[in-house]
Amino acid sequence: MYAWLKGRAQVQIEDIQEMVHDVFRHRMIISEHAILNGRTIDDVVDIILEQVPLPKGYEPSEREKMINRARN
Repeated sequence: MYAWLKGRAQVQIEDIQEMVHDVFRHRMIISEHAILNGRTIDDVVDIILEQVPLPKGYEPSEREKMINRARN
């Protein structure tokens, strides 16, 4: 749907990365342990995204590189 709204017929990795926090935020329940350690659902989603490898040959966009630099 997001790709379609952007005028594209194909979903791109950036589309998934753009939507994943909104989708997971209302589908996940984090543990009390995570809450007591100051973790938010967005923190948990970020950890999940760091663990999932990107497809071979994928080159991140400049926007994505900028976001990754800001997080670090």
